[in-house]
Amino acid sequence: MTKGSTLKAIRRFCMACQGGSSRQVAACEDTGCALHLYRSGEQIERPAPPERAGQAGQIEQSDLAGKAGQIEQSEQIEQEGQTEHAELAEQAPCPPIRTVRRFCMACCANLRAEVRACAAREDCALWSFRFGCTPETWRRVKNRRSSPRPLLLPGFKK
Repeated sequence: MTKGSTLKAIRRFCMACQGGSSRQVAACEDTGCALHLYRSGEQIERPAPPERAGQAGQIEQSDLAGKAGQIEQSEQIEQEGQTEHAELAEQAPCPPIRTVRRFCMACCANLRAEVRACAAREDCALWSFRFGCTPETWRRVKNRRSSPRPLLLPGFKK
């Protein structure tokens, strides 16, 4: 499965939620829903990290100031850039697969055991993605964890 299939699963879930009407999905006003941004089944553009615009001009001006002024300006620029980046990170949507995990956790009262034991396999389009990864990744991890491991004893080499 790819990112597209996660988005398709979100779209199928939203269609089922709205009674199969694509017009109602497009007009959905439930902004509190974690899946609201992805209801169209298309990838959301994530904002780029902020650039340090004007830093070159400030460096030229700082040559005239002293070394102390130069250090203060660079610290101030770094602090401004960090606060802007933190604000954008809060506003930026998380990847669709992580959004599905958060939605499933909220659906199961934030209990990981309930998400694992979810019985909505036939009814929920998001069931395959409830662990926050694609089904193929989950199968590989599950097989790796459950496969027999060779017994390694001290003093014996493989």
